[in-house]
Amino acid sequence: MDPSFLRAFANCTSHGACVPKTDANNVTCYTCSCNKKWTDDNGKAVKGFSGPVTWTGDSCQYQDISVSFQIIFWSSVSLIVTLM
Repeated sequence: MDPSFLRAFANCTSHGACVPKTDANNVTCYTCSCNKKWTDDNGKAVKGFSGPVTWTGDSCQYQDISVSFQIIFWSSVSLIVTLM
């Protein structure tokens, strides 16, 4: 593992792992492979949390809420259209 990568990306903000990746020119670089866990922002498990958190971003710094948003958004739209 490349120590400079770990410093630059804060060890994938404790939400992923540093993995080597080879590009089309056969050059190896490092990237964060984000995970799906029951973790808080410090990477510690959250007791009693109802579902896994999917992390995304260059250093796994953002919570991916797109699926939850889509479910709530389209359910709301359907309800409004039905009630009209």
